[in-house]
This record gives sequence, C-alpha cells and structure tokens, in this order.
Amino acid sequence: MRRYLASMLALALAPLASAHAAPKDPHAGLPYYEAPRTLSHVAAKFGIPVDEIARLNGIKDKDHFHRYGIVLPDVPSTRKLPRYVPWVPAKPRTACSVTEWKLVPAQEKGCTAAYCGTGPGGARACVCRDDRADLSIALTMNGKSLRLPAEVSAFNPWGSSFVDVTSADLDGDGSPEVMLSTLEAVSNGLGEEFRKLIVIRDGREMLRYDSGMFTAKTALVRVGKECHLASSHWEEVTHPLKGPALHLVERTFDPTSLRVGREITGARAGEGQFYELPFDPLAPRSLPTQSGKLVAVSRADVDVNIDVTITIRTDTGRKLLPHARFGDASTLRVFPMGFLPSNTPKGKVLFGRSHDIDIVWLPEPKQR
Repeated sequence: MRRYLASMLALALAPLASAHAAPKDPHAGLPYYEAPRTLSHVAAKFGIPVDEIARLNGIKDKDHFHRYGIVLPDVPSTRKLPRYVPWVPAKPRTACSVTEWKLVPAQEKGCTAAYCGTGPGGARACVCRDDRADLSIALTMNGKSLRLPAEVSAFNPWGSSFVDVTSADLDGDGSPEVMLSTLEAVSNGLGEEFRKLIVIRDGREMLRYDSGMFTAKTALVRVGKECHLASSHWEEVTHPLKGPALHLVERTFDPTSLRVGREITGARAGEGQFYELPFDPLAPRSLPTQSGKLVAVSRADVDVNIDVTITIRTDTGRKLLPHARFGDASTLRVFPMGFLPSNTPKGKVLFGRSHDIDIVWLPEPKQR
C-alpha cells in the first residue's frame, strides 16, 4: 500500500518534479557546494569554468537554475568541501510470516454487534460495539483477558475489516505474541494513514506505536536475519542536491530488544523510488549532553495520536516533556511515532530537542 501511494503521488506531481529535475547521480565522493547563487559566482570562487560545472550537473540554462546544491569537480580548490555520496536505492521489503485471524459475525454478551475469531493456542479476539456505540477489542489468551478501547475511522467502517489481528513468535520462546492494528484516521492531502498497532504478550500489552500504512498483517518485516516491526509516515528530509521535501519514511525496530534499526528508507514526494537514507531526519548529528533520570511516562490517546509525556528528574528539578518521543542511543535513531513500551526502562537517560521534538534517548539495550 505504501509503495502504491508513493507511486500514485509521483504521477500526480510529475509535472512539478520534472520541471527542475535533478541530474543523474554523479560518481560517489565528489565535492558539493550548498545553496549556490549563480554558476558564475561558484566558478569564480573555486576557479572552475562555468561550462564544466553546468555539464557535471546537467544544467542546460546556466543563467536560470533551481538547485539546493551542486556537484563540483574534484580539484585542489574544492578538496575541503563536503563529499556527495549518492543515495542507494532501497531493496523491497520482505515480510515475515504471521498467522492471520479471521473475524466473523458473532453473538457476544454485552455487545449489540460483534466480530470474533480464534488464533493459535485457543486465543480469542472480539471486536465489540455496545449499546452506547462504544467500541472495544477483547482478547483472551493463556487464561488471561484484556479489553482495549478502540476508535473507528470514516475510512474504516464497522465490519470484520475494522481490526487486523495476527500472531507471530516475536521473541522466539515458542509462544506467539498477538498483534492488533486499527486504522484511526487518514489525513487530507497526502492521505497519510494513522494506525495504532498494539503487541500483546501473555495477555498483557507489550508495546504500542503508530505504524502508519503498515498493518498487523504487514508490519513484521525482515531486517537481515531478524524480523522487526515497521512504520511509515511523511517527514521532511533534506537531500544535499535536491533540497528539503516531504518523504514517506520507513523505520524499523526490534520488538524484543527495543533496538531501532539503522536502516531508514524514504521516497521523496513526487517520486516512487525508495532510497536508503544515510541519516535519521529527526535525530541530531550527535547525542545531546543533557542528562537526567527517567521517572515517569504517561500516555493519552488524543484524536488519532498516541501522545506520550515523559518526566525527567534533573539536578534543577523535574522536567515535563509533552509530545515527546524515544530514541535509541546505541544507533542514534528515533523510534516510530507514538512508540510506548509497557515496561519503560527507568534510570539515567540523555534528552534534548531536535527538529522541534523532545527526544529521550534510551541507553544500550543491555544497560536498560
């Protein structure tokens, strides 16, 4: 679905994207110059002929061009400039195996309408609408019961497709966990999906996050030899030559160790190709130095968002960080939107603000 949306968006924005299309990526390691005013200005600054710069960058009109950055020849005058390394096209995601639950109409006590289904080990899930039209999902597994409130999107009307339920052994202990996902909203414009995905282990919530376009059926993807959970949302990403633009960004993390994968992929709005991003568009270049003790985490489901508030105790007192996100200090990558584990590690953490977001950086998994 996410690849389809990126492709459709590419077709819709094709005239805009091709009007000032970037050249084919030059050889890796060439120097690049950011925010050029005119080619003649750059040529005079580095002692390079204008025609050579235009040829290298595929610029036909030397007097009128729109570029965030340009590539320059590798000569002594450009040796101290940053190097441009072309972004590598990302390989298609490979899904890990999950067991899908089939929900069918059922008569359930306390429900005016219900859809129920069974999974491995006799586990049972029911989507229930009561006499006040409130919706909930009831899950029973290993003799334990859990009931979760649910919201419904106008794009996801009442029915068996209201919720996706799957099972997979995430931690390799031979007992499968259950994954539930519900589509809660679709934004105007780009059609961004907000979907709450909850992982249940042994009848208790293990973690939740906003998986975007990934559902409980598709969110478990292969990363190397492991299976990680994925998310996709639109984020602003700055390409060194093309400049800033919205990208459909995909993130992954290990649900057992809670380590975020280093590989982040993104497709620029107006283009269908996903690339491996060489950096996290939300993370700072280095970890912040401000530290404190994580003492509390609270959650409020506001509209379609999982709103996380983190309380940090510092030498000067307590700091309340609303609308915060977690990051993985071991990989310098940010967890997906709304990520919240049931057992948040307490103790010393680093925290700071990046791209207008308060990020609390969890230490190495073995130190949590």
